Amino acid sequence: QVYALGFKTNIDAESKLFYISENYYNSHKLVIRCINAMLNKKYNKFIFYVHNLGKYDVVFLYKILLTANSDNTTSPKYELKTTMRDDKIISLDIKINIKDSVTDKYNSVKITLVDSLNLLNNSLKKLAIDFNLDLKKGVFPYSFVNDNTLNYFGDKPSFVFYQNLISKEEYDKIKTNNWDLKENALFYLDTD
Repeated sequence: QVYALGFKTNIDAESKLFYISENYYNSHKLVIRCINAMLNKKYNKFIFYVHNLGKYDVVFLYKILLTANSDNTTSPKYELKTTMRDDKIISLDIKINIKDSVTDKYNSVKITLVDSLNLLNNSLKKLAIDFNLDLKKGVFPYSFVNDNTLNYFGDKPSFVFYQNLISKEEYDKIKTNNWDLKENALFYLDTD
């Protein structure tokens, strides 16, 4: 299941973030909501870099877009074009034709998702260290998530939910709670 996703461009001041919630409890709808936000005229011909796209994210994205095409009988279909290397999708073009309400003409919007792992061959955590960034990749206790904890706010979960992800020393550096997060945030803990 996809719990959260988003994107950031050089023309936007803020990141666009999407979280699974009561309104979007369906993982497929969440992905479609994000992709549709990216398929905006202002992002036409943009390239979005997705780290490890070919080995992980594309499996979810491609399947969800194909399912949306087969389930959808009224809205425009997603036109998908892949670029492959060694049996992996390293690039995915997503195009849609949108009817302009003023001119009644169809305009196409296309975005491209590219696997940034081919450009920067390291984990995001390691890349932040290599480039001496103040940003760090957050740690997410995936096994903690269930129907009752999906929109959890409160104290950090027990180390049991992190023990295969980080050391006890790293766990001790995680914020003790997530009460200071945005109202619509899922559950995200970042190391200090």
